[in-house]
Amino acid sequence: SKTEGPIIVFFDELDAIASERSSVYEVGEIKRAVVTLLQRMDTILASTDPIAFLGATNHQHLLDSAVWRRFCYHISFPFPEEAMRKSIMENFINQLKKSIINIQISDFQLESLAGDEITGGFTGADLKRGFQIGILRGFKDKILNDAILAESLISAGGTKQHIDNEKMMSGRMKSDTDRKSVV
Repeated sequence: SKTEGPIIVFFDELDAIASERSSVYEVGEIKRAVVTLLQRMDTILASTDPIAFLGATNHQHLLDSAVWRRFCYHISFPFPEEAMRKSIMENFINQLKKSIINIQISDFQLESLAGDEITGGFTGADLKRGFQIGILRGFKDKILNDAILAESLISAGGTKQHIDNEKMMSGRMKSDTDRKSVV
């Protein structure tokens, strides 16, 4: 059935269904899924239907090169810088002020937590996960202080750290880990 107006198809975590077929780490099912995805995209792109494909990944180095060619534009978003990470964490703290958790984090301590040493390479989602861990750790005493939060953020780890670890384990050390890509 025809629809009115343009259609946008968004693939979040595109690398999960479009990883490099030549990788020795991939199994036959993934390779078949990538081929099927490419064939479907080609069929749709050849039609006159107003359809746009968008995809997002933190692991652009894992995408199949044929998948890259199906996307006209590649946009990279850098990881949030220190000021942005601090702003994100301030928002989380403001949300927590409405709860029963006693927040004991000064502006100076928050600046330290937002620094590159602890949260460099973190996304907003990474920071949220660190806060969630911190809340669970501090729930018994109903307190969240800088020590609990720092330990929680470090244990959560940032996206850049996870990407670098995956690359090191797979033997693919490239320098494209400083951003999230939308293709």
